[in-house]
Amino acid sequence: MAGLSAQRVRILRLLGRMPSVQRIEARRNALRREFERYQKFAASPEYARYQELQRYQESGVPEQERIRCQEEVYEGSQEGNELDEYNALKKTKEVKLALRGQGEQNSAAFRRFQELQKHVETPAFAERVAYLRDKNKFRRTEAYAKLQELKVLSKSRELQWYLSHEAKGTFAELVRERVLFFDDFTASALDKKVWLPRFFWGEALVGRGYSFIGDPHCYTEGDNLTLGNSALVIETRPEARKALAWDKELGFLPADFSYTSGLICSGQSFRMQEGRLEVKLRIKSVPGVYHALYLAGETRAPQIDIFRTTSGKKVALMSGVTRNEVNSLNAADGVGALPSGEDYFLLRFDWEGTTLRWSINDTPYMTMENVKGLDMPMYLVFASGVEPGAAPTGVAQMAIDWVRCTSYNK
Repeated sequence: MAGLSAQRVRILRLLGRMPSVQRIEARRNALRREFERYQKFAASPEYARYQELQRYQESGVPEQERIRCQEEVYEGSQEGNELDEYNALKKTKEVKLALRGQGEQNSAAFRRFQELQKHVETPAFAERVAYLRDKNKFRRTEAYAKLQELKVLSKSRELQWYLSHEAKGTFAELVRERVLFFDDFTASALDKKVWLPRFFWGEALVGRGYSFIGDPHCYTEGDNLTLGNSALVIETRPEARKALAWDKELGFLPADFSYTSGLICSGQSFRMQEGRLEVKLRIKSVPGVYHALYLAGETRAPQIDIFRTTSGKKVALMSGVTRNEVNSLNAADGVGALPSGEDYFLLRFDWEGTTLRWSINDTPYMTMENVKGLDMPMYLVFASGVEPGAAPTGVAQMAIDWVRCTSYNK
């Protein structure tokens, strides 16, 4: 499966159909701007009111109120009966005379008329009668007013825009995204609290960097790292240097090297276990020099090789999982004929349970499934070096524009 995916990338690159970094970043930036608009509306009073009214509509209360209004009629109501009684009494001779001061003022009929008069001639009673007689009395209710407000809100263009993207899941990934680690190297110096310019175990065991017996190069303590133009550059160059080196049998001892290079690792500041790792980088290749990014745990193996370049004349990327101290990456599964020099790549690695996926410029090129033994937090290591037996004559560089690690809330 890895080979087929890598072949697809090679074909897309050959046909000029692989998305460019500029296009990808422009698309992502536009999406993030839209996402900011999405988040702003989600937190707005307008959307909060819409949700409140939507819940009210779905509660069934408005429909209950509508039914109640239909059942409330004037005929047979208490108010109707009282008004009918009042009008009937008002027409009687006994009440008419009493109203003119000529009849019995203390009769039962006149007292009842006066009692009703105090009630039925109030504005509240008149309003209640008008309500009972209204065939569209539901429109007088608070429930109707809320439904009308909901109707108006539902026509809001901003709400319709929001709901359409919510239904399509346009921002689903961004909604779940949580940034765990990010560095865009805009500072004037390497942040030593974040990055060590040496292997983690060199820091932990001897408090300094070390290299390996058998390698043509040694790793300096930051001499081969430069920051500028919002990028960190790791440089590999011909340079004689004596440095501390690790020998499997003799342990640490001084050794002579013909090349120098650099590395950075996040062992003391950040480790990830599952999630997404993305990096934007540029490679100035020199035959015989490799560049790499890998994830390492408490032991040297296993390690996840996010990428390692081949050391030939053309840059190719290999990826996989190394199970022992011997590099087991297969160049045949790599992505070849990639640009070198001024062009940047976007490399993405997704780690979901036992499934690992690699992409370049948003184009998948490798998948590994049912990968066991990676149940540990792992830290990032960027490194360059010289292949054993090689004799490069130029200066090679790996420029890292930014690196981001994210997790996704379920």
